[in-house]
Parts: sequence; C-alpha cells; structure tokens
Amino acid sequence: MKIVFCLLSDQGHINPYIGPAQALLDRGHDVTVISAGNLEGQMKKAGIPFCGKLVQADQGSPRGRSLVEMIENRALHRSIIQTFFLKGIKEQVPLVQKWLKVHQPDVVVADPMNYAAIIAAHNLKLPWVSMSSSLTSVIPDDLQSDVLDIVRSLDHDRQQLFQSLGAESLRFRAVDCLSPWLNITFATKSFIKSPPAGVQLVGPSVPLRDRGDSAGTYSPVDGLTTIYVSFGSQVFYYPELFKKITAAVQDLPVHLEISIGDLIDEPGWKNTSQCRFYRYAPQLDILPQASLFITHGGANSIMEGLRAGTPLLVFPICNDQAHQAYFVEKSGTGQSINLRTAMIPEIRKAIIDMLENHELHQQVKAVAQDYQQNGSIKAAQLIEETMAI
Repeated sequence: MKIVFCLLSDQGHINPYIGPAQALLDRGHDVTVISAGNLEGQMKKAGIPFCGKLVQADQGSPRGRSLVEMIENRALHRSIIQTFFLKGIKEQVPLVQKWLKVHQPDVVVADPMNYAAIIAAHNLKLPWVSMSSSLTSVIPDDLQSDVLDIVRSLDHDRQQLFQSLGAESLRFRAVDCLSPWLNITFATKSFIKSPPAGVQLVGPSVPLRDRGDSAGTYSPVDGLTTIYVSFGSQVFYYPELFKKITAAVQDLPVHLEISIGDLIDEPGWKNTSQCRFYRYAPQLDILPQASLFITHGGANSIMEGLRAGTPLLVFPICNDQAHQAYFVEKSGTGQSINLRTAMIPEIRKAIIDMLENHELHQQVKAVAQDYQQNGSIKAAQLIEETMAI
C-alpha cells in the first residue's frame, strides 16, 4: 500500500507522526512524507522517505519573541490563526494535487489542520485519514476557549474557501477537519473519558526508533527531586516567567531542568547547582525522572508527560493548549496556573502542594499505565483495517 503523510512544518505537527510512519514502514508499506517545510533532515534520521519538492515553499511560522508579542495581542493573534489556516490554501491545493497524481497513493494521512492536503485528497477522491496532532478532535461541544472564539469568527470565511475549492461537504470540530474514513487521536479513555463518535483513541504516539529530533544526552542529578520546565519549541520567549519559577523553588531540595529555546543565546541564563538550561531539551529522557512537569500544555508535551507518569502543572499560553489543560484537570493528572498573574509565593505553594500530593501521583500513575500501549502501532493497524488492505 502506498501511503503519503501530508504534514505541517512546526515541530509539534511533526513528532506525533514519526511513530505511525515507522510502524507502517515496518509492516511493509510504501510510506512517503510531504510538507511545505523541509523536513528532510529529521525524516532521514527517522528512516522515513521525504519528498516536498512539488509543494510550495514554506515561509515559516513566527516563533519565539515575535510569536509571543503577537499572541499577547488578540487582534494579532486572530491574524495569525487566519493566516495559518486560510491564507495561501488556494495556491497550495493544486501543487499538492500535482504531487499526489505523480505518486498515486492508496491512502493519504493528513494533519487535520493541513487544509490544502485534505482538499487535494478530497478532490482526487483519495481515501484520507485524519491523524490529529492535538486533542481538538475530542473536545466537548460546550467547551469554551479564546481560540475557539476566534475560529468561530472565521468560520464563514473557511466555509466559503472550502466551497470555492469543491470541498463544501467536509466537516469540522473546531480547527480539525474530520475524515469520513478514519479519525485518530493519540490518547486513551483513562484521560479523555468520552470521545465523540467517529474518533478513535489509539494511545500515545511512540517512535519505534530514532525520532530524528535528538537533543543530546541527559544526566540526572542525584539526591534532588527533578522538575522539568518547558513551554515548547514555538512560544518559549517568556524570560520573566522562567525567572519566576527559578525564584519560586529557591532553597527547595529540587533541581530544575529548563528548556528555554533561543533565549539561551541571551545573557543571564547560567547553569547552577539547582538549574540547568537547554535550547532544546531531551524531553523523552528527562520526563521519566521528573516528579513534576511545568508545561505550556502542548498536546505532545501532555502526551509524553502522561506516558512518563509525571504530574502536570499547566500554563496554557495560546491556541489548543487550553483544551489540553481542560483534560488534565478533568482527569485528575494535574492542574492549571496562570504564570503571568501568579506571584512567586503562589507558584512555590503550587509546586510544593503537587510534589506532596500522594493522591495526584497515584492518579497519574494509573493513567500512565494505560499510556504504555503503543499508539503508533495501533494507528497503523487501524489504517490497514479501515482501508481493507
């Protein structure tokens, strides 16, 4: 079976697809990845064929300081979302269709936010699978968040766009476009409880080999409780918040492992006996050793934290992160905090309370047991079964 993965080029929209692609390759299928961005380096390390030559060049998404400045302004944040989902789709669709006609896949696997790839597959009457890089496909109908309000305000424009491209029959759950064939989300019922009809929960996406984004080795610090801190690869530019966290644990018997992205190039970030800073931390290695994960709530971070059995203190910054925070609180695997407004004593208390909360740790362990299943293999099996191969 020929399978094409159509991915977006941000890290959070790449990593969850590595494991399923590797699993399908191991099962003897012809797998290729295409993307607007150049993913050749990571795919080569992961052992997955990549070809994006016929896809329009990616201009890159804003990140770091520029992204943070934009999302802190509601009007600019709306503009980011509008650009990300709607701008350039009409130009990208024929390019993706041209590539698909050349490769002639049996199945297309698409990030449900990759509208150009989905419309191209729909127009060519190719079966396509929605494999979500977030939990948006399973949010309840009555959930409220800033990003959902923005998406609703853009719904008319999206409907017109899809209608103009011959794809008016496709359905959505918030930003995710739903497949009439198969919709996959990387979670379990122990965390989500009641997924919507038509969405398959397969467990966490786990790479079967090198994921291709190796960030070096990790050496635990003996004798101290480890706390891991990361706001992801896109919205890391919050120097004042990292400083709040380091101040909050001062004199506590803990060690902070902190991923700060390109902030590491600025002065003031010096490793100490209590703090170690990274540009891009070896997250998969650190989390099993950590007793607490302070996170922005990105879907991959939550998934990896749960699999490692690490309690989650979530500071949702933007987009779907509030949705992940909702499920964390509902499942009893952590809590949310607004680090922008929280004072240092409040942050310190939240950290101490979570480290000492035996009931919380037991609940996280229970969910973690469920998260030991390999969602990558289950996703590959579902694709085979659904497409009757």
